[in-house]
Amino acid sequence: MDLHPEPFDTVGEEYQPDETMPDYELAAHLESHAQNTIGYHDDTISSEMETAINYYYRRMPDLPAQEGCSSVVDGTVAIVIDNAMSAILKPFVSSDETVSFAPRGPEDVEVADQATDYCNYVFNSDNPGFTILHDWFKDALLTKIGIVKCWWEETEKVSREQVIVDNEVALAQARMEPDYEDEQDNGDGTVTVTLATRTTDGRVKIENIPPEEWEISKFARTLKDAPYIAHVPKNVTRSDLVEMGFDAGLVETLPAMGTGRNAGFENGRENARRRDEESGGSTFQLGSPHESQELVDIRD
Repeated sequence: MDLHPEPFDTVGEEYQPDETMPDYELAAHLESHAQNTIGYHDDTISSEMETAINYYYRRMPDLPAQEGCSSVVDGTVAIVIDNAMSAILKPFVSSDETVSFAPRGPEDVEVADQATDYCNYVFNSDNPGFTILHDWFKDALLTKIGIVKCWWEETEKVSREQVIVDNEVALAQARMEPDYEDEQDNGDGTVTVTLATRTTDGRVKIENIPPEEWEISKFARTLKDAPYIAHVPKNVTRSDLVEMGFDAGLVETLPAMGTGRNAGFENGRENARRRDEESGGSTFQLGSPHESQELVDIRD
């Protein structure tokens, strides 16, 4: 192996691989990363998180009671965390501004004010800012890690207008309109044409991610340089994937959650968090759902 390869002929030229990695190699590469993440199924950290959640709810399965004695019930974890929450939250919620931008010079004052107003609106009005902060900090205190996911979510808005036409020329022109949707013969020589105008809108979406749905490479030193980070949501249906743009035929071939490669694995953290809901853990499915509503395993 040549540890001292010849430099590129052109200074600053970016290296380009000879060929693109095939999909099957990429899938295998990602699967290898997934199996070497912190939080993958039941590793040490996952077990510690499960214990912390159980202790918070005053459940202590690792301290079995002796015969004839009552079980141990202790609320110290809940008391300490709940008391800490108020102190940590106060600086963020006691002011009208969760975040503020400081100008570098007089010419930046207006831009800094606009950035401050915009970010506070996005966080506190367009998203449930208080709830995000509460759940973020509580996860961090309880399970040692709090995750917030932020992305741009596009939505399509449709506005419909009905136009009545009374001659063939106008009807032919309406049918050629890009917004033409359908028509209804009124029976009196007129036709009601429906025009649907579609506009794409979007917003910044911010959500808390349960710690058991987040994975990071064991080799990561920082989030920025981590070779692998994944969000593994537990609430995505086949119908959701089709709406995201995935091929419906491909989606139909995916195994339902709990029947594919992760079959047989139990997520102790999720079970501990939802034990009072009796949801059956990560393999929970609605009773005899339509196939489109089956939950599936995906990684983002």
